[in-house]
Amino acid sequence: MVGDDLRTETVGEFEGPLRPLDPGLEPIAVGVAAPSGEAEGGRHQPLIGEPLPQLPYAGGRDPTAVELGADIEFHPLHPECPGATEGGAQVGSEGAGRNTDTGSIHGVVPGAERRTGTKTDCMIEVMSSLATVTAALEHLAPLRLAAEWDSVGLLVGSRRERIGRVLACLTLSAAVVDEAIGGDFDLIVTHHPLPFRPVARLTDATPTGGLLLDLARAGVAVWSSHTAWDSAAGGINDQLAAAAGLSAVAPLIPDSVATLAGFGRMGLAPPGLSVVEFARQLAAHLGAPGTHLAGSTDREVGRVGIVCGSGAEGIPIARQAGCDTFVTGELKLHDALHAAALGMQVVVLGHHASERFSMPVLADRLAALVPGLECRASDAERDPLIPLCSL
Repeated sequence: MVGDDLRTETVGEFEGPLRPLDPGLEPIAVGVAAPSGEAEGGRHQPLIGEPLPQLPYAGGRDPTAVELGADIEFHPLHPECPGATEGGAQVGSEGAGRNTDTGSIHGVVPGAERRTGTKTDCMIEVMSSLATVTAALEHLAPLRLAAEWDSVGLLVGSRRERIGRVLACLTLSAAVVDEAIGGDFDLIVTHHPLPFRPVARLTDATPTGGLLLDLARAGVAVWSSHTAWDSAAGGINDQLAAAAGLSAVAPLIPDSVATLAGFGRMGLAPPGLSVVEFARQLAAHLGAPGTHLAGSTDREVGRVGIVCGSGAEGIPIARQAGCDTFVTGELKLHDALHAAALGMQVVVLGHHASERFSMPVLADRLAALVPGLECRASDAERDPLIPLCSL
């Protein structure tokens, strides 16, 4: 499986050498790691071997699944695997299998025990290039959907780096940086960009500079999709609409290319539902104890407009679209007064609550697109605003 002479049998709809699902993406690299249990901290540190131009990647196919029955050839990239080039195993056979926790492929080297008296197995770990991972992120949230003022895409790092572990977060705080570095993550996908504005100098004299320098020293890349993920089909605003139980959902301003994507969302709430009960249900679903209401509280919800995060710019757009109620994460006092003056009811969930729930979703979808990639949402991240009622 390592090297240029990879050959496969007919497997499902594939025949012969497997080709990339997208020729514009870089191939996955594979390397042989230390024998099981020897790596410090229990995680295998792979040595990058030969690239595999035939191996499929981003697109939802597991390379070990599509190559079921193909030979794995172990190269002696680790001194504890003597004679590995003389042996091999078949994917799917008794001596080989896929470790779903680490994205690695495990196989027994035949005869190694007779030569060494101990070690008989090695691990190979599939790692994607950063270019492959970011291509998958752009598939989920095309950057052309981002607002003109936004700072999206690769903010820190090189697209030639290899990525094995990804941490998703809403905001890149010191706690998240410590979690990423301490957990040996290779990439942080942060919703809120850091840096957001152009940086004249990068020093540890500022909190932002200190965080970015720490990440650069640790080799951790940073990506942000921000308003592209807000507006994408299946993105945050779509997820908020689903959480609110809306029907007939559509963008407030549809994208000119992908009509299911675009700025904000609108839809119909269940008939007879009061805005107070609607707000309580949505707040409970999202874990938003700091939810506020503005405008009338004794009317039905009706048609709902949604803009996650700081959504004041969506108020006149939603009103023009015939919305009775507006849901967002954050509003200034005068924006709330303006919405009430327009005859709208407003549900303000809190900026963090209106977006943070989507980070595990993004991590799961990215993992599904890139075989072998470990993705999860941050455990350390917290809403910086703490409601007194929760203390």
